[in-house]
Amino acid sequence: MNPNQIASLLDNYPCGGIGYRKNSIIGSDPGSLQWLITHRERLKAIGAVGMLAFLFVQTYVDVTAHDVPLGSFFNGKPTELLDTRVFWALPLVYVAIRGPGRISIDRLLSRWWARR
Repeated sequence: MNPNQIASLLDNYPCGGIGYRKNSIIGSDPGSLQWLITHRERLKAIGAVGMLAFLFVQTYVDVTAHDVPLGSFFNGKPTELLDTRVFWALPLVYVAIRGPGRISIDRLLSRWWARR
């Protein structure tokens, strides 16, 4: 659906006294699109920190509520909880600290898109 179709659907929806802008979808108007382009590196770092927080909460729930053993490193069982969570945490920590990097898919796609 394009933004105009979504806006036409929402025109009939009661807003409960709150005003509604037709172009309130982020990135649908030039101002918010420019803001997204300007702040995309910081947004990626914020997303990585959010995923790390989710990873820690998920691990905590697995260990405390579901009685899943945490395991240990380098014991020949790569499917244990600690190995898989660290496998996911290391790239997220890198993105949160250093940014997405030069070889990231989104950077390659944005360069390709700019050349079109």
